[in-house]
Amino acid sequence: MREMPARPPVRTQDSPSCAPSGPRLLTRQQAADYLNLSSDVLDRLTQHGELPRVQLPLGNRNVRKVLYDRADLDRLVELSRIV
Repeated sequence: MREMPARPPVRTQDSPSCAPSGPRLLTRQQAADYLNLSSDVLDRLTQHGELPRVQLPLGNRNVRKVLYDRADLDRLVELSRIV
């Protein structure tokens, strides 16, 4: 009888092996491209509280550049799945 090949271990979101290649923080345009959306739609998702943005501290003020965490983008996709 033929043996079935061993299944690879299940990857979890906390697993370092499933970390996406590339930068963790993305600019507005990079995040829109990653989700295959327009930057206007990305802005609406942010304004409606469906997608958090990141503001990094710089001394006593925050960096003005709007950044998005790739994990938040992936979470939005997972929560939007229709089964």
